[in-house]
Amino acid sequence: MLPADRGSLTKEFPLSQIDETILAIRPGMTYDQVRELAHVQGRSSIPALLDNRFLLFGDDRVIYDRFLSLVNSETISSPRVRKIMYFGGLSQNLSPVLFAHIACRPQLGREWPLPQAVS
Repeated sequence: MLPADRGSLTKEFPLSQIDETILAIRPGMTYDQVRELAHVQGRSSIPALLDNRFLLFGDDRVIYDRFLSLVNSETISSPRVRKIMYFGGLSQNLSPVLFAHIACRPQLGREWPLPQAVS
């Protein structure tokens, strides 16, 4: 659970704003530096969303992990990076999966146990 001062996780932002913030992040930046960077651009709540979905922080610093490495080696709009971002977001928010499980199950004519539908 994030501390209350990290920002909102409920806001959704245009993908272009998320992309610009991710591209501006450098390894070793602290969370406060990321937040200040986003605040200057008028997006002070994006860091909380990135922290929850995509970024790895250790000792309150951005860790240069495989996601950031991939973003820097490919373009952020590459199909592989977009799929990672999409499924990373879905793994944090199961409501679309639960909707598909509840709404589509009768139409498909099969019964899926929920753990199988989520995994």
